[in-house]
Amino acid sequence: MSFKGIVLFILLGFFTHLSVNASEANLFKLDSELRTLHTRFQKDFLAPAFQSELEKKLVLPIEHRDQLIEHLGNYKKVFDELERMTQGKVIIAGSTKLEIQEALTAKIILHAHGAKLFSEVLNFPGAVGVISEHKNLGSIPVDYIHRLMMAVAKGSTRKVRRQGRNGFLGMRNPRISELLNHPRPFSFWLKNFKSKKSAFLIHELLENYISSQQSFYQKKNALLKNRILTKYLYKVKAGSLAWLGRFALPAKNVLGPKYLKKMEEHMGPGDIAVVNQDGRLTNLVFNGTWSHGLMYLGPFEKMKEIYSKDDETNLVFNTKCERQGMNCFDFISYMIERFPKGFKKYVEKAGQKDEYTVIESLAPGVILSSTKKALSLNRVAAFTPLLSRKDRALAIEEAFSNFGKPYDYNFDNRTYGRLVCTELILYSYMADSRVNKEGLDWFQSVVAGTPAMYGYDLVESFFETKPEKRKLKFLFYFESPRKGEGVTELDLSGLRGTVEPDLSLLD
Repeated sequence: MSFKGIVLFILLGFFTHLSVNASEANLFKLDSELRTLHTRFQKDFLAPAFQSELEKKLVLPIEHRDQLIEHLGNYKKVFDELERMTQGKVIIAGSTKLEIQEALTAKIILHAHGAKLFSEVLNFPGAVGVISEHKNLGSIPVDYIHRLMMAVAKGSTRKVRRQGRNGFLGMRNPRISELLNHPRPFSFWLKNFKSKKSAFLIHELLENYISSQQSFYQKKNALLKNRILTKYLYKVKAGSLAWLGRFALPAKNVLGPKYLKKMEEHMGPGDIAVVNQDGRLTNLVFNGTWSHGLMYLGPFEKMKEIYSKDDETNLVFNTKCERQGMNCFDFISYMIERFPKGFKKYVEKAGQKDEYTVIESLAPGVILSSTKKALSLNRVAAFTPLLSRKDRALAIEEAFSNFGKPYDYNFDNRTYGRLVCTELILYSYMADSRVNKEGLDWFQSVVAGTPAMYGYDLVESFFETKPEKRKLKFLFYFESPRKGEGVTELDLSGLRGTVEPDLSLLD
C-alpha cells in the first residue's frame, strides 16, 4: 500500500471513530434530556396534579391541561430524534453492525421513557381528552400522542411470533417483550456490543421499563376502547344526531316578547340559562327536561356600561394588554382586539334589531344568538354565578376564545377541540390559578365511561350543592308547554321537579 493510501486509511479510521463517538454521545445526550424532562414533569405537573387530586376528577382543568400539552410537546422533540435514528433500519437480533446496535439503543430509550411517561399520564382520567383531540395541540400533531402510545404498547405485547431457524438470533425488529423473553441470547448479544456504555444503559432502561410497562399496558386498553367510540364511530354519531336535529314540530306557545323582556331585565353578562323546546326529536337523546345550556351576554351597551365602572376587572385586563403587547387598556377594548371575529361581531350588531345577547354551542358550533332566537322556547330557567365581575369577565373571555369551534357529537367533557353547549359553560367557568380566577363546579354524568354534562346536570348541580356552598343564584323559571296555554312562572320547587321524579305518582 502506498504512503498516500496508508494516510487515507488512517484518516478514515479516525473519522469513523469520531462518528461512532458522536453517535453514541448523542444517544446518551437524548437519554439525559428525557431524564431532565421527567424531573421537570414530576415537579411542574405530577406533584401539583396529585395535590389537587386530579386522579379523582373526570376532566383536567384548563391550566393543568395546558401544562400537560407543554410537557408533551417538549418530550416530542426528543422522541422525534430517537425515531429518526431508527427510521428505515431493520433491527436484527444478534447483529454486530454498530448502526443496528445504535438503532436498538434508540428504540429502547424511546420505549422505556415512553412507557414511564404514559403510565403516569394515564393516572389522570381527564388526560384522555388531550390524547383524543381531533386537532393539533400546539406543536403536537393530531393523533401523535395516541400513535406513539400504541407503538410503545405494541412493544410490550406478549403475542408470540414465529422465530427463524436460529431462534431469537436473527429475529427481525424484535419487540421489547421479545428481548425480555429471551434473557440468555439477549444478554449474550449485549456482551458483544461494540459500545459497552450502550449495553449498560440498555440494562438500566429495561429495568425501568419493566416497572412501568405493566401498568401502562393495562391502561392502554381503556384508551383504545375510547378511541373506537370517539374517533372511528364519530361520523356515525354526528350524522345520526344531525339527522335527528332536522325533525321538529312547528314552534307553539313559546315564550313571547313580554317574557323575553322580563328575562333581559333579570339577567346580566355571564349569567347561565337552560332551555327546552317541545316537539324536537333530539329531546329523546338528552336526559331530563333540559336539552340545552347557554351563556347570556346581554346587549353590548349594557355590558359596556357595567364594566366601564369596574376597576378590578379593568386592571386585570389592562395588565393582559401590556403583557401581550396589545393596543388596549380595559376589558372591553381587550375583548375587541383579542377577538376580532367573535366579540367584534357582537359589538357591530349592538343596537340593531335582534342584536346578539347570547353565546352558545349548537350544531353549527360556538355562535352568537339573539334573545329571541335563543330564549323564545317552551321552557327557560336561569342562574347568576355568585362570583366577582372580574371572574365573570374572565369566563366571558374564555367563552369567546372558543368562538367558531365545532360541535362535540361525542359529548366528551375531556376534549376541548369540540364543544357541546354545556361544555362551553363548563370550560368558561373553570377556575384558573394563573389568573387568580375563581370558578364553578358541576355535576357530571358518565355514559359508557365518558364524562358528559347535560342541561339536566347543570340544574342538578344547583340542587346537589348545599345552600351555604352554592355559587349559583336562581333567577327565574318560565314554562309555556306546547300543549298548554299561557305562561307559568315557577319557583325553586318547580325547578326541582324537572330533575327529580314525582314520587307521588307511585301512590
